[in-house]
Amino acid sequence: MESDWESLPEELLDLVFKRLVLYLDSLRFAAVCKSWYWASKNKQINSVPMLLIPDRQKNIWNFCDVTNDKVLKMQLKWMKKRFCGSSKGWLIVCDDNFVVTLINPSFWVKRRQMKKNSIIRLPPLNPPDECHRDACAKHCEYFVYKAAISADPISNANDCIVVVIYGPSYELAFIRLGDSKWTYFDGSCYIFEDIAQIGDKNLYIKAYLVGSNEEELLLVHRYSTFTCQCRVTNGFRLFKMDDDKYTWIEKNDLGDFALFVGDNSSISVVASKIQGCESNCIYFYDDNDLTKRDRSFTDFGVYNIKSQRILKPARIMTLMKKLKQPPIWFLPSVYL
Repeated sequence: MESDWESLPEELLDLVFKRLVLYLDSLRFAAVCKSWYWASKNKQINSVPMLLIPDRQKNIWNFCDVTNDKVLKMQLKWMKKRFCGSSKGWLIVCDDNFVVTLINPSFWVKRRQMKKNSIIRLPPLNPPDECHRDACAKHCEYFVYKAAISADPISNANDCIVVVIYGPSYELAFIRLGDSKWTYFDGSCYIFEDIAQIGDKNLYIKAYLVGSNEEELLLVHRYSTFTCQCRVTNGFRLFKMDDDKYTWIEKNDLGDFALFVGDNSSISVVASKIQGCESNCIYFYDDNDLTKRDRSFTDFGVYNIKSQRILKPARIMTLMKKLKQPPIWFLPSVYL
């Protein structure tokens, strides 16, 4: 007698769905039949950020599960240009006309074709002055240093604001979805995002802001040394915001949380809910740091806060050594 998969009770399907770990597994679940699709629709999934790594030869990006050191059977067809941001399940790029574009690869992975609204092109940013224009257009993927969105532009368009750090002076601009032009902060005030230089020229600090939960804001300092062709991360320090005194207090333990930092909007996950994810760790890759761009991208690993050691997953590290473009963390939309 054949199993009647389509008639399984929704309560049982809910229990199965809650045990899924990878985003790819949730897609497979939804593809079984109509009743499974509807059981999964609008369900939140506990997913770990995947690392998008460009293929060496083709215009393809591979999805990698760093927590289990695996290359997944998921790919995104897109040109080999740097993503300047990853936020709320969307990737963000800038072209040579200084147009910022939002891309949702989840639509493509599920349907194997581009869906309406899976690409959203915003008005162009103000171009740089004549002195910098040609150079910025040539390296357009670096014109926007970092970008993020406040809400999903499809399900929550009214609350979606796109914020970018852009241009040679790293200035700040934002636009609400549907507006015809960007709003710019006063250009006389130089704005740097996620970065600071200290006295020792061989020691470099890059900073990330992370919301570890609804009540705690973290500041993450990344310490590195440099050679001619590469950056080497040596460690991290954590600070939490004291809301009463408005000061940063050093923090020596993340508990059951793991952090993912890079050019993306920094991500915090509950490690115990995700198979293979290490708690009290910081996952990092070689992101944009305003230094020489034509270099290797091997500064990648998992930093254990307690032991202060860095683990480098072997399989993905092999891919990193071949990269000509930087990777980026990508956390799919949490709803199918």
